[in-house]
Amino acid sequence: MDRDGNAIVVWVKLGGIWANRYDATNRSWGDAVVVDTKDSPAHHHDVAMHANGSTIVVWRQRRGSLGDIWANRYDAVSGDWGKAQLVETDHVLDDLPQVAMDARGNATVLWTRWGGAPADDLVRCTIWANRYDAADKSWGKAVLIKGSEGAMPSPPLDMDPQGNAITVWTARDDDMHWHVCASRYDAATGVWGTPLHIESSKGRPDDPQVAVDSWGNAAAVWDQVEGALLNVWACRYDAARERWGKAELIETTEYEARRPRVAMDAKGNATVLWEVFNGVVQNIRAMGGGWSTSETFEGAVCSIWARRYDVGRRGWSNPENIQTEPGIACGARVAVSSNGDAVAVWEQPDEGWHVCVNNFDGTLKRWGQATRIGTNISGGCNPDVAMDSRGNAITVWEQHDGLWYSIWAEPTE
Repeated sequence: MDRDGNAIVVWVKLGGIWANRYDATNRSWGDAVVVDTKDSPAHHHDVAMHANGSTIVVWRQRRGSLGDIWANRYDAVSGDWGKAQLVETDHVLDDLPQVAMDARGNATVLWTRWGGAPADDLVRCTIWANRYDAADKSWGKAVLIKGSEGAMPSPPLDMDPQGNAITVWTARDDDMHWHVCASRYDAATGVWGTPLHIESSKGRPDDPQVAVDSWGNAAAVWDQVEGALLNVWACRYDAARERWGKAELIETTEYEARRPRVAMDAKGNATVLWEVFNGVVQNIRAMGGGWSTSETFEGAVCSIWARRYDVGRRGWSNPENIQTEPGIACGARVAVSSNGDAVAVWEQPDEGWHVCVNNFDGTLKRWGQATRIGTNISGGCNPDVAMDSRGNAITVWEQHDGLWYSIWAEPTE
């Protein structure tokens, strides 16, 4: 979303990349348009939006058995999409692009380059990057992030307003130990830094995520095997000191904690969500909300938990379950505003799958009650959410009617 609450939603349909724009003034959606080349199947897209509304979409477009990374830009001044452009010209097996933008409208794109078959050649998987220059309206030359050899695919990416970027990924060292690695792009020098290990536990980490605040500080989170369980860890980057802190365990449940997601506000407060899965099939009697009186739900319990790092207090809040109704909640996503308000969304069964939302009040520093949003028809899944600087949010999700999927959205103020 931009600073005025306008938004662009992107999805895949029939092998093409489609986009639609929400006009906050008129509170209406425009006409969906195809933004890719239309020459071959496209997928694995990502999108980033500047505060003025200009937007960059990236995706992978198939070329025979290989894949190229493409991009298209929406110009908020003209109200038009440009022409799709190649972000790299090596014509190899590139995949899973991620994009972020800074305050000037410059963009950074990361992607995974497979050295061979994805199933059996992770050793030669590398991370590549390219930059879009808003002043020249052009892409630079793709570069290898040195030291990323052997990285697991699809590393996340975030940028600060000055154009510095941070990415994290997992990789295995020569001693066959897995680590969370981080690399930072310095906008002043135009160089990606040497990757650093930001954790030292013996367990295998997975699914790292990262968020950056307006000062360039960052928070990275991941899940990590500890004995027979998965736990959630976090590590903070101090931009003033130009160094990562010590990794710390941020959840202590006796069950499996996994799939963390993180977002930061302008001041550096971080909100982290994760799933807690008890792995036990049991009967749960639930009352109120969307459940009928004394209805029985049978299945494993997976709940959504949250914890917040308060930069003023330099510490973490207590972990809390922000899910109101029991069940198998999953696919959590989180967004924050500049003043610390946050919104969390996930999917959960309730006579079919539905999308649920809970809001965090940055002033009162507390979560509300989770509610179901969208249609009363079951089939809601894969939600995502964005928030502008004033706390307005838009939740989008896929809705399945038993035959087809469609894209739905719900703005909230």
